Amino acid sequence: MDKQTLIDNLNKDLANELSAIAQYITYAAKATGPFRPQLAQFFLTEVADEQLHAQFLANKIVALGGEPTTVASPVPAASSNHEMLEAVLAAELQAGKDYTQRAEEADAYGDKGLVVAGGNKIVWRQCPWLSGNGDCWRQVKPFVQGVSNADLREHFSATPLLSNIVLKN
Repeated sequence: MDKQTLIDNLNKDLANELSAIAQYITYAAKATGPFRPQLAQFFLTEVADEQLHAQFLANKIVALGGEPTTVASPVPAASSNHEMLEAVLAAELQAGKDYTQRAEEADAYGDKGLVVAGGNKIVWRQCPWLSGNGDCWRQVKPFVQGVSNADLREHFSATPLLSNIVLKN
């Protein structure tokens, strides 16, 4: 792994984080239905995390001697709450794969700072979506797996933010 390839790949990750910021803001604005405020809040809460991820990547790119991108990846089109949640989940799962790969690349390059910052395959990216056992994952996964609205209400009874949201499939 050479330094420029690592920088290029980190810039792809940065473009995806910039896209995630726009995605969450856009989806918050596009959320519909009687529980729009809760879903919008859910999306907007994620923006701060994505900003931290983007800042980490930009700092790392500069530390490696690169120039951070300012161009975001395209935001997936979504016309319903369900489609928005599917797109967000897909993006977060892909990020997990990308960051696991990036930790391996950093290790191959010899950048212990990125690996140590990442720890267990990029622990700095401790987005609960990726672990499969965080709140975000538990809140979104059932929406995109065809669980009925009645089951959703029961599943989310302890999750105030999304406990009353009923999405169209």
